[in-house]
Amino acid sequence: MKKYTGKMIIDYIRGNDIEGIDIEELEDDFHFMRKVILYSNDKNMFQLCSSRLQKDFEFIKFIIFQFQRDLDFVDRIAKSYLQQLPPEEDKTRYELAIIMCKIANPQNKEQFMEYFIMANIALLHEQALVEECKKNCPNVSVGLGFLFIENDDANSEIMLEYYAEKLIDTIPPIRDNQLEKIFHQKWHRKEDIPLDKINSILISFISGYDISLANFLKVHPHILDKLKEEIKIILENWDSFDKREERKLFLILFEQVHQYIENHPECDFNEDELLYFIGNELGILDKIKEYDYMDEDYIDTVYHEISFNKQNMSLEEFRHYSEIKRIMTSLLNGERNNPFEDKNEKTKNKAKIIEINFRRKEDHA
Repeated sequence: MKKYTGKMIIDYIRGNDIEGIDIEELEDDFHFMRKVILYSNDKNMFQLCSSRLQKDFEFIKFIIFQFQRDLDFVDRIAKSYLQQLPPEEDKTRYELAIIMCKIANPQNKEQFMEYFIMANIALLHEQALVEECKKNCPNVSVGLGFLFIENDDANSEIMLEYYAEKLIDTIPPIRDNQLEKIFHQKWHRKEDIPLDKINSILISFISGYDISLANFLKVHPHILDKLKEEIKIILENWDSFDKREERKLFLILFEQVHQYIENHPECDFNEDELLYFIGNELGILDKIKEYDYMDEDYIDTVYHEISFNKQNMSLEEFRHYSEIKRIMTSLLNGERNNPFEDKNEKTKNKAKIIEINFRRKEDHA
C-alpha cells in the first residue's frame, strides 16, 4: 500500500495539481479514495472513483456504511451495483441486501422492500441447507444448525451475524414470547437476577438449543442487545407479571367455556349462568367479575337469577356441567399446553442440552 500524505489528499480534494502523480491511478486506488472520502465526507467523491473501484464490493460496503444516513444515495449505489452483478454471485447479492436491511429504518422499509425480500431468500436458502445437512448427517448433533451456516458463510461476518439473530428468534420460548415467564420461573425477585452476568445467562440458555451459536455469541455479544432490551422491559414490568398472567388465564377460561357451548348446540344451558354458577362453586366468582368484559351489576343479576341446580339436572345436562367444570378446573390447576415442558424431550436427540444453573422460585420458599 502506497503512503499518501495529508497534503496529497487535501490537494486532490481542492483540485490542485499533484506533481509526479497520475490522477487516474489515484482514482483507481482503494486506500487513497477511501482516505479522500473519509476526510471530505463528500459523497460526490464517489463519482470520481474509477469504474473498477465503483464495482469493488468492499469499496461499495465502505461507501454504504459511510453515508448510511443518506438512504436515497446508498439505495442508488446498491441498486447500481446489483444491476451489474453476475447472476452467479448470490453470496455477494445476499450480503449487500442484509447490509441494506440493517441500515433501513421503518420510514424507508417500503423503499427497501426488495432488500428485505432478498435477505429473506438468503435465510430460506440457509434453512434449506441446514435441513439437507441434517438429512446427510443424521447422527451429528447440530441443534439449530448454526454449525453448517458457519461453514457455508465463514468469510462474511455480516451474514453470520444476521443468521445468528434470525436463529435466536426461532428458539421456542423466544419465538413464542415466553422469555418473561422463564425469568419468573427461575427467579423469585428481580433483585436476585445477576444483571452483570446477563450475557452469560443468555448464552447458557441458548447453548441448550445450539452450542455453535452460543460459542459465536461469546465472540459477538452485541447480537444479544435485542434480547437484553426485552429483559429490560421484563424487569420494568416485573411486579405486574402475576396479574397479567392471571388475566390471560381467565380470558382463556372464558374462551374455552364459550367454545364448548358453541360446539355443543344440544347444550341448553345459558353460557353466562353456567360460567357464574361453576365460578361460584370454585370460589373464583370475584375473579370472573374482575376480568369478564360484562358489567359487575349484570353478573350479579345473572348469578342471582340462576334457576337450575345440580339435583334437577338430567344426565345429559349433568354431563355438560361436569365437562365445563373439568375444563375450568384444569385451567386453574395449570393443566394446559406449556411451551417449556417438552423442550428437553423434543430436542434431546437433536442437540446437546446444557444444564442452566438458574435458581428456581421454590428455592426461596
